[in-house]
Amino acid sequence: MTKVLFLDDMPVRRDVMLTKFPDLDYARTSWDAIRFLQVSYHDLDNKYDLVCLDYDLDLVTSGDTGDNVVGWLVDGGFAPECSGTTFIVHSTNLLRGPQMVDMLRTHGFKAHYVPFSYMMGGPFNR
Repeated sequence: MTKVLFLDDMPVRRDVMLTKFPDLDYARTSWDAIRFLQVSYHDLDNKYDLVCLDYDLDLVTSGDTGDNVVGWLVDGGFAPECSGTTFIVHSTNLLRGPQMVDMLRTHGFKAHYVPFSYMMGGPFNR
């Protein structure tokens, strides 16, 4: 079974992902995602295979973005613990999404930029 963490503030996207990964862990805020990751990386037998990150979360109201998760991962030096984890930034923000991927890759994480609309019509839809 693939262990998946999905960060997005849009429940409709979560619902679509649940059709592919019924047991995924869903985080609506960056702080929720960090809590899931903290638990996962303290239990090395329970690491995520796939972490999907959005950039624009509740940006207007709270200033929350997926960059908070990327910063936490990078600042914590979690690349060795994440060696078996693939990170997909699925944001449709064409500026910030690729920047998140670049930051992850620069610090040793396996990361890809796949906007959500492509992700569901592309490789995950097979």
